[in-house]
Amino acid sequence: MTDVLVEACVESLDEAVAAERGGANRLELCANMAVSGTTPSDDLLIAVKNAVRIPVSVMIRPRGGSFVHSATEIVSMHKAIDRANELGADMFVIGVLEDSGRVNEPATRALVRRAG
Repeated sequence: MTDVLVEACVESLDEAVAAERGGANRLELCANMAVSGTTPSDDLLIAVKNAVRIPVSVMIRPRGGSFVHSATEIVSMHKAIDRANELGADMFVIGVLEDSGRVNEPATRALVRRAG
């Protein structure tokens, strides 16, 4: 039998605790899921990390809308990764596209390196 990894996408402390109680193996922590998720606040990340024992993946996304990000937004994503690392994030959810819809490989690779 194959093990199934259950990851719950959550945007509040209550949702995170409920997901762990319900059997989730990992959390994807976001804000603003109505716009497909943005980077959660420091306070939310701290509260969730203090309340659950399962790994927490943090969405790194400065705004909703497209995944085509400006150079300024990419710099803010680097800073968000640094801060989330300081606060104990276990993993990151990242991605940057080009106008064509293809993965912006240089930007994505730089974010992955930054995340460690």
